[in-house]
Amino acid sequence: MNNFFTSPHLLMNYLVHRRRTVLPLSAMSYSAASMAITSFNYKWFVLWPLKWQFLFHTIAFTWCQKVHALTSRYATDGVGLL
Repeated sequence: MNNFFTSPHLLMNYLVHRRRTVLPLSAMSYSAASMAITSFNYKWFVLWPLKWQFLFHTIAFTWCQKVHALTSRYATDGVGLL
């Protein structure tokens, strides 16, 4: 059964369309929040930074592994490198 506790759309519909003094504030905040959510590009701001961060840290980790294997006191002639 749909009520105000299970459906946020009914609650927002009630808050926006009721004739009270809070009507302009709730209408503006709800429209601004929905516009900000729908215009947020997850590919640009979430997926691409995660991809480049993963790529950079993978390269840096393997490079540091090789440098450490070459310069540690247990270094061999390079047999155990990646």
